[in-house]
Amino acid sequence: MENNIRNTEQNKSRFNMIDGFVIILIIAVMFAAFYILDPFNVFVKVDEKDVKLTYVIKFEGVDGDFKDNILVGEIARSANTDYNMGKVVDVKVQNSTKWVQKDDSVTMVKVTLQDKYDVFVTITVDCLDVAGVGYMINGKQIAYGSAVELRFSEFIGSGHCVEFKLAE
Repeated sequence: MENNIRNTEQNKSRFNMIDGFVIILIIAVMFAAFYILDPFNVFVKVDEKDVKLTYVIKFEGVDGDFKDNILVGEIARSANTDYNMGKVVDVKVQNSTKWVQKDDSVTMVKVTLQDKYDVFVTITVDCLDVAGVGYMINGKQIAYGSAVELRFSEFIGSGHCVEFKLAE
């Protein structure tokens, strides 16, 4: 009987050592996964700096009734989040064009669209230059070619960034 009690105690202690090893192994794997994925940038210091950025958004095919509705000095706001995306410093309007195929030919011709305009809006904003990410305006990345939905006092539209540079 004494022998059975000893065997039971040995089995319990061996089981506890295995449990401890498994727990330590699980904690190590979780720490390694957290370190690799790093969802909160705990282990990496993100290099970011404040910069003044000037970018140009092109709104294509705007109806003639709305082409003059964006004014210099207005605040551009994100149409989705209402965040400030900068101040309008210049607006240029030009006739909208598109390429069409000439009759019975492979030749393409550029034609001007009737009562449609391309509106180029230049905006200046203070934003973050985040290393490895790019320029961030209130959490929205701005880059060449990126789609931007903006709202002004008399105009809402979706355009693309066609130019950006750091302001002097």
